[in-house]
Order: sequence, then structure tokens, then C-alpha cells
Amino acid sequence: MAIKPVNIENLTVLQELYRKFWTKFNHISSSNEDFNKEFKVHKIPSIRYYQDYSVGKCYQICIKINFKQELVAIQAYFNNMSVYSDFFFKHRDRIELMIGKRLIWERKTTKGYAQLNLNISSSINDMANWDNICNEIIPNAVSMKRVFELF
Repeated sequence: MAIKPVNIENLTVLQELYRKFWTKFNHISSSNEDFNKEFKVHKIPSIRYYQDYSVGKCYQICIKINFKQELVAIQAYFNNMSVYSDFFFKHRDRIELMIGKRLIWERKTTKGYAQLNLNISSSINDMANWDNICNEIIPNAVSMKRVFELF
């Protein structure tokens, strides 16, 4: 399903802030060769706190920002719990070693999905930091996707 353009005149202050961040992110990521090889850059910026990137049948990469909590996270969502439990979870230490960072592993059995979180500490509320934040997100998202493709 294609993302439809929204009427930007009716956005809340928070939605407008998300739109501005994702516009910046999409611009920076579109000029990154590695990101373009691994992901399809969004043509229309999100007005939500996240942008999803479908990368396989059993998981997707989601980049989230939260202005209230000053949080930036790259997440892998697994809609196939057996893939998460039986395969990826067995290789936890190896995956973290290859990515080079400690991940937060969460299993949401009541909701039927699992996720891995790679949190990036940042001052997301300061627009002057957005270029640096985008430039930190991009290689980590690429790394996460490439590591999972090895398994």
C-alpha cells in the first residue's frame, strides 16, 4: 500500500516536527550509497514517530524517534516468533558482536511479535543535531540488515 501525501496544513505541532525530521533523514539517506543498496528511501516523509523498511518475509527494520523521551532507536521486528526464538536468539552473542553494539531483545508473545532494539543516545529535540543523528542511524541500520542476511 502506497503512502499518500497528507495535507500539511492540518498537522499537529508534533506531526510537523516528525515530518521535518523524516524529510531531513530521507534527504541524507538518499545520498548514502550503502543505505540505498539495502533500503528503499521513502519519497514521502512520515508524520509518525517511525519509518518502516521491509527487508524480508519474517522481519522488518523500523527506525523510531521519540521527542518526549529523547530517544532514537533502530528496531528489527519479527512477525515469525519461531525465527526469532529458534534461530536469531540462539545467535545472540554473535549478532551483537557483528553489529558491534549491545541490543535489547524483547519478545511480545501476547502480541505475536519480537523485536530487537538498538538505542542511540541523542538530543533529538535540538534540530542542530539532526544531521549527526541521521548519520548515526544510517550505518547502524545498514549493519543490522546485513548481519541478519548472513543467517
